Amino acid sequence: VRIAVLAPLVSPIAEPHIGGSQALLSDLAVGLAGRGHEVRVYAARGSHIDGVDVVDTGVDAASLRVTLFRADGAHADSSSTAATEAFGAAAGMIAGNAPDVVHAHAFDAPSVEAVASLGIPWIQVLHLPPDAAVAGAVGRALAGGGPLAVVTVSEAMRSAWAAAGVRARVIRPGVPVERVPWRAGSSRGVLFAGRLSPEKGALDAIAIATGAGMPLTIVGYPYDDAHAAEVRREVTARQEPA
Repeated sequence: VRIAVLAPLVSPIAEPHIGGSQALLSDLAVGLAGRGHEVRVYAARGSHIDGVDVVDTGVDAASLRVTLFRADGAHADSSSTAATEAFGAAAGMIAGNAPDVVHAHAFDAPSVEAVASLGIPWIQVLHLPPDAAVAGAVGRALAGGGPLAVVTVSEAMRSAWAAAGVRARVIRPGVPVERVPWRAGSSRGVLFAGRLSPEKGALDAIAIATGAGMPLTIVGYPYDDAHAAEVRREVTARQEPA
């Protein structure tokens, strides 16, 4: 099967991933290719997935920074002109390769609209909480009777999208543990791994580790620049002598 995977263009798809949706997409593409499917991932400039054909859409992820999701609801520009142009160009590339199915993971209404216009069977994955523009675009695609399946990644997300008028099936993400390096021994300390945005709890991790007297390692992408700076300040303060 010829599968086109449309990535969120707000960041490159490459290790270390900016977040869970990017990691899920990468794992999915590798898994599908490993099963003998012809997989092409359409992604922002600078993307790379070992063992998978990644098509550079030419999109500079920084140009879509205004579309970044925020847990406080500040995702107001998901339908920006930049996003419309970026996903329109990506859809054109997908059409040129005539896949059997499109697997879309982007978070934006322009992505939904661009893929819907292709008339190719497609799967839309809803990674994030409901957004009015996205819900409207998905609703219109479903009402149009196109070859569309909508899925999401948890029961909580399914319920939230149902409340927004979009029915989705839950397909839970899996972790390819056979590809995750590990060691039998351990060392003293705790790890926080996650993108650096307020809802992920890096500041809570710092407070907990400090209270427990445990060394802490933080690994994460500065998704929210202001929050990342605050995390750095807290880490520095923790390291300084009292």
